[in-house]
Amino acid sequence: MINKTLLLICNHFPYGGGETFIEGEFEYLHKAFKKVIVLTRTNKTEVKYQVPQDVELIRLAPKSDLKRKFRFLSIQFANRKRINELLQNEASSVKSIFGSQANDSQKAKMKHDLFKALELKDFIERKVLPVTGKDIVVYSYWQNASTLSAVLLKEDNLCDLAISRGHGSDVYFEAHKDNYLSFRKYISQNIDGLFFISDFGKKYQSEKLKSQFESYIVSRLGTRITQEPKESGNSDKKVLASCSNIIPLKRIHLIIRALAEIDSTEIHWVHFGNGPMETEVRDLAKEMLSNKKNISYDFKGRVPNDEIHTFYADSQVDLFVNVSESEGVPVSIMEAMSHGIPAVATNVGGTSEIVDDKCGKLVNSDVSPSQLATVLEDELDKKEKGALAYEKWKKYYCAEENYARFINDIKELIDRG
Repeated sequence: MINKTLLLICNHFPYGGGETFIEGEFEYLHKAFKKVIVLTRTNKTEVKYQVPQDVELIRLAPKSDLKRKFRFLSIQFANRKRINELLQNEASSVKSIFGSQANDSQKAKMKHDLFKALELKDFIERKVLPVTGKDIVVYSYWQNASTLSAVLLKEDNLCDLAISRGHGSDVYFEAHKDNYLSFRKYISQNIDGLFFISDFGKKYQSEKLKSQFESYIVSRLGTRITQEPKESGNSDKKVLASCSNIIPLKRIHLIIRALAEIDSTEIHWVHFGNGPMETEVRDLAKEMLSNKKNISYDFKGRVPNDEIHTFYADSQVDLFVNVSESEGVPVSIMEAMSHGIPAVATNVGGTSEIVDDKCGKLVNSDVSPSQLATVLEDELDKKEKGALAYEKWKKYYCAEENYARFINDIKELIDRG
């Protein structure tokens, strides 16, 4: 056990429906640390993930009242010299990355993120440290303003260790307005450990910042199962599964349009997840698939993660599909492959580290519906890939091994001082 308090900073967990993949990692963190505090930014109230009773939950809800505004102004005044220095440093970093001065939008972004980081730092100093003291590991689950807060706390000797993960949207500049993510060079230079979930993400950020950093570590996510996958059956009806939020990024409409072009294979498509585009996507499926005799579908909505695993274990799922336009390394694919389900996925982010021709098929990010339809029909018949998918998961994405290694890396950083 690590005889310290862990402060885990996230966006939603354990409230609302986001960050489902933290649940698996959290079990190992809770066992590894003397005490765990979860600081979340959400204003949602429904607890979606049950955490042990000894875990303390703290909210930094985004309220806008006079008291908060006054506090915010006092933070700015107290940190005015540091703010100027950090903004000048970031402006210099922008010039080295892009070869030009920061534009107005980038300047606004860096100010917004810095003020957000300072506000969180102030909150932690007032609400957390009086109870925990400085013997604390601050862990930002996303590489964002919270990571900058952790770095600033460490610089002021207010915590023992500052660490963060780097996933996909918090790593890839191109996924954002002006192709810009703030303070990435400053974070990389000053954080104790920045844990990327893929080799691709680590390489990308190193090349983007034009430098190598000792703080960079690859630490893959993982999933767990309670039983090994069953042997595949021989049903004529093929089962296709997908699992994601129904948002533009995930392009569920592309799956529907591809299925609409398949006439010779009988397919039952099951989708787990919901989102703001659900009505639109359901309407499109009704329009394009309802009259096809060989295609049936079922939108399961958002369900507990255990139910997804039960479905994979008890049903004969032949293939998983993910056509997201941007990814880190999809946990949804890890979960499917842990049940011996091969995957078809777009070749974006670090997806190529989990999907290859042996355990599935990669398609171009700009794949057309007809191209996707051809690949799906072809891959649905390749039952032999199921065993290879499971072996790939077992070797690289097993939760027990990956999170044990992650915790050991944290211990080494602490020992290094």
